[in-house]
Amino acid sequence: MILATTFTPYYCETEDRVRLVINYTDYSNRVDFWITRAFLLKLLPSMEEYLYSYATSNIMNPAQMSNSKETSATDGGTLAVTHKEGVLLEAVDMTYVTVTGMFEIRMRGKETEAIAVLSEQMMMTVVKSIFGAAPHGHWGISPRLLEC
Repeated sequence: MILATTFTPYYCETEDRVRLVINYTDYSNRVDFWITRAFLLKLLPSMEEYLYSYATSNIMNPAQMSNSKETSATDGGTLAVTHKEGVLLEAVDMTYVTVTGMFEIRMRGKETEAIAVLSEQMMMTVVKSIFGAAPHGHWGISPRLLEC
C-alpha cells in the first residue's frame, strides 16, 4: 500500500480520462490512476455525502478555498516524460474519523492501493481539483460542481 501525500490531477485528451498522479515527485511511490467519466460521476454522490455530512460550514465556502493550481504546481512537460503506466481506478473508500477530524481515503486499482489521510481543507481541495480537471462541457459536468 502506498501512502498518498500529493495529488496532481489533469485531463488527458488522448485517453479521454482524468489522470490522478499520486506522489508526483516520489517516482518509487508514485501511482498514476486513470479516472473515467463514468467512475467520476458514480463517485460524486458519495463525495457530496461525506463533504456535506462531515465538513464544517466554513470549509464549504468557495470564497475561502485556495485555487487548486496554487496547491499543486507541477510541470506538465515533466509529467509527460515521467509517466508511469496508468492504473484504472476501480474503487474509492472514504471514512471520516470523528476523533481526529480527518478523512481517510483508500483508492484501489488492479493490484494497486493508495491511502491518504486528509484534513477537511485538503479533502475539499483534492476533490475540487479532480473535478476541476475534467472537461466539464464535454463530460456533462457542471463547472459549478461542489460550489455552495
